[in-house]
Amino acid sequence: MRSIVPTRLVLGRGWLEVRGDLFLSGGELRNNAMITGSHMAVLPPVPDASHSAAADFASTDNGTAPRFGIVLGFLDPENYYVLYRLVGGTSVLRISKVVGVERVLASAPVANPVRGALFRLRGVVTGTALSLELNGVRKLSVRDSGFVPGRPGVLIGVSTARASHRADNVSVSVP
Repeated sequence: MRSIVPTRLVLGRGWLEVRGDLFLSGGELRNNAMITGSHMAVLPPVPDASHSAAADFASTDNGTAPRFGIVLGFLDPENYYVLYRLVGGTSVLRISKVVGVERVLASAPVANPVRGALFRLRGVVTGTALSLELNGVRKLSVRDSGFVPGRPGVLIGVSTARASHRADNVSVSVP
């Protein structure tokens, strides 16, 4: 596989912030703690239907119900796939398709992460098959014939404005 982005997130070098407010602090991507909802940044489109995107994430406050995700097939803020970990009272992994509204395609329960500890999420697409890995172990997979290659990226979401969560070591690879 060849890497098509640096292993460190550098907003401004090919990255496009498409939702929320993200910034760099100490070399890591952070969401603005005062803004609720989704914070998302994407890279230029990947023309190949087979590729992967990955990032390390850390929850600084599980009580804010954070969501940490890999974005695949991003066409616009209302059309993309997100493979993510929801933390807090409901702790699950999900693969979802967003077409105006989110539709969960696959889901599996998982324990909450240790506060501040990094965990790695990797989203893989091969043709119309999508899979989600947590710390190198495949946890979910689904087929969706509607998958169209687009922009890969990352997402940090919060329902309560009080915490700035972390993402680092973002990478995108194509075969």
